[in-house]
Amino acid sequence: IGQIHAESDEPIRLYYRKFPENERGFIYFAHEIRNSDDIYFPVLGPVNSDLDSAPSDDANPDNGIALDEIFSYEIRQQDTRIDVIVRRGDSTGPIIGHNYVDMEQQNSGYDVPDEWMYFKAGVYNLNNTGDGDDFSQATFYELVATHD
Repeated sequence: IGQIHAESDEPIRLYYRKFPENERGFIYFAHEIRNSDDIYFPVLGPVNSDLDSAPSDDANPDNGIALDEIFSYEIRQQDTRIDVIVRRGDSTGPIIGHNYVDMEQQNSGYDVPDEWMYFKAGVYNLNNTGDGDDFSQATFYELVATHD
């Protein structure tokens, strides 16, 4: 549902995932080490604790997000840290999830002088095994990007 994309890697990819049999979905993010593998961080709901794979299909968090429920998220990057904050409702709602990655601690490799990055928000439907009438939909009521 959102990401910071570098030249050929992604410092962060934010996911909302809900399985058909579950009432609610969960939010997690992947941090791609430059020219290497992804590591995963839970934000709202369960994610495998070994941080080397995406969540399993039995994840149905009690505090998760239902379809058609409004929630907001912030991706904040300052210095070597990227924080993700999830709120129920709009940007003034209560915080229901938070996690971060410290790129220096992970030795992520994004401290390259000529590296460039950009922000993306939207839906990327990666389901290539579903029914022909499957679809993904997201509505963004507000999108704010700032850069210092």
